[in-house]
Amino acid sequence: MERLWLVAALAARCSAELSAIAVESAETLTVKKFRARYVRHQLPVIIRPSLNAPNWTHLDFKRMCGAGPITRYEVQPELNQWGGLGVGVPMELDKMIEELYAKNVRTYYGFGFDLKCGCPPFTEKAELLKVFEEDRYKHSEFGKSNWPELIVGSRDSFTALHVDKGMMPFWLKLIEGEKDFRVVPLPEWRGKLDGADDAGAPFVGGPFPSLKAPFDAFDDALVERRWIQERNASVYAGTMEAGDWMYIPVGAFHGAKNNLRTPSVSMSGNYWDKTHRRQILENFCEPMVAERGGSPLRARTMGARGLGIPGEAAHTTSGFICLDVAGVVADPTE
Repeated sequence: MERLWLVAALAARCSAELSAIAVESAETLTVKKFRARYVRHQLPVIIRPSLNAPNWTHLDFKRMCGAGPITRYEVQPELNQWGGLGVGVPMELDKMIEELYAKNVRTYYGFGFDLKCGCPPFTEKAELLKVFEEDRYKHSEFGKSNWPELIVGSRDSFTALHVDKGMMPFWLKLIEGEKDFRVVPLPEWRGKLDGADDAGAPFVGGPFPSLKAPFDAFDDALVERRWIQERNASVYAGTMEAGDWMYIPVGAFHGAKNNLRTPSVSMSGNYWDKTHRRQILENFCEPMVAERGGSPLRARTMGARGLGIPGEAAHTTSGFICLDVAGVVADPTE
């Protein structure tokens, strides 16, 4: 069965069109299948429960948890900054939601609302999918500040293609709304769509990948012509419904677009488990230390005897995360 699935997945990569993001049942997708099909091959997947408990709406969050802080961004892809977002404006969640209605804006996106601290009535009842339960990132002293976070977007808002900090994989649950995704997995963009000396390549590669210039990843005809036909890269597309979960693999460029007239509400978190360890070390940590410190990552490259004391090689949150992934910092799950 796994062999048949892999043949179908590889056949989709040969098409000159966008590849569909696979949709799996939350009830039948085992941890073993999830890791074999998606983590190992670095592919995105939408995981759909057959029965969804009633979801909160943006009005519920406004009423129950509106005093919590969120950072509101305006979508400005022409600036070519991370995610196509402008300067962040801190405000309370209820104020942002009021702005969405008062101004009838279509370009606002809110990030960084800490659900565990800002909305206990929601998190006390929220459950994590079984395929993400071995998450070690949430235990990190260096990366757990806003885990998980609430994301709120106005209708028609979107994020430009980007890669998460430290090339970390992540999960996202769509609580309210409908969301389109475009995903370019790391094996598809590396060597095909990146290159500082390649004038036609849209991405800057390395451990901190980014777009060279603004590009509309939701212009399917343009993507199919320039990236799929001309450069033989696979680009994945899919639509999330309320209640769906999404997995984005290590180092994947991704962007999301909100479709419905009401605000889109999601919860999300970066995560990693033992099956991601090698991918993160080889694709981010080793190249990052080589670029910034000139030496390969070893047990104590970025710390003093495993105490999490940063060295000159990487005085960054990403460097701290690499300490965790490399096993230098004690793992409370073991």
